[in-house]
Amino acid sequence: MERTDTAELLSAELKSRLERCSTLPSLPAVAVRVLNLCQSEDLDLKQIADAICQDPALSAKVLRLVNSPAFGLRQEVRTVPHALALLGLNAVRTLALSFSLVRDLRKGQQSGLLLYWKRSIVAAVAARELALALRFAAPDEAFLAALLQDIGILALGRVAGREYEELAGRAGDDHEQLAALEKAAFGADHADVGGWMVATWKLPRPLCQAVAHSHRDDPSRDEQLPQEVRTLAGIVRVAALVADIWVRTEPGPCATLAREVAIPTLGFNPMSFEQILTKTAASVPHVAALFDLQMGTAEEITGILEQATETLVMVSFRASRQIESAREALDNLQAKARV
Repeated sequence: MERTDTAELLSAELKSRLERCSTLPSLPAVAVRVLNLCQSEDLDLKQIADAICQDPALSAKVLRLVNSPAFGLRQEVRTVPHALALLGLNAVRTLALSFSLVRDLRKGQQSGLLLYWKRSIVAAVAARELALALRFAAPDEAFLAALLQDIGILALGRVAGREYEELAGRAGDDHEQLAALEKAAFGADHADVGGWMVATWKLPRPLCQAVAHSHRDDPSRDEQLPQEVRTLAGIVRVAALVADIWVRTEPGPCATLAREVAIPTLGFNPMSFEQILTKTAASVPHVAALFDLQMGTAEEITGILEQATETLVMVSFRASRQIESAREALDNLQAKARV
């Protein structure tokens, strides 16, 4: 078995606790039906469209998202079969899974998960924008992988109960601290657990591996992962850091960290990365509304980005000044050496 198999990331004890938990999040019936049809040898697009259309609320959300500014299509899409023809099977399947999963997971959820859902939605939007900018072959798979990257938080919350609530309370809104505390308490963090969980749902293997490796410092450099997975995991990793701009209390440092990771991990230059932040901010209100989540007004979302951008500009200015000072010092040394 490969080292990258998601089951290997969990201890036998934790895996047993997860398997015994009767309240773990599960795939809704419509998602199971769509997945089974997509994996069938006799692929029938009409059956897939019919399965989605049997859930009117779900099909309406898929069409609203496809027609939103986030997709930027030049023609209106009026039916699910039209969406399938225009966007392809993978995109429509992914959107249907996204909406049905979030809807079912939010039913009867405990309070205190608003931050979780905000981060998940913004990360999903950012992942799609990053994937499009990179011309990654499956931008909608990036959307779903980023949406699900923290699903392990819900699983650990249901398995460990009050113990996990106390742990999460100590971490506050610091996601990296949360992962470190999880490692100390359970021997695995929520990315490890999430990767295992989505694998049990029989979602595509690259997506499962990307979720499992989304907390690695730079998954794009892990040569034991296939190139497709490395790119996808890198996108998910950066998308999560982008999401922190809108969910943590200090957007400036979050933006700086996201850019510092995005440049070596995905090869973006500062200007192209800031364009992605702008596109993410523009799309978030539309997508969040479709998931019945209030992220604030478009003006508030843009205002947070402006704060973050100011910090990026200042950091870039200081860096350029330091380079300039270093060059002047070098010039002075060389001039003295010639005397």
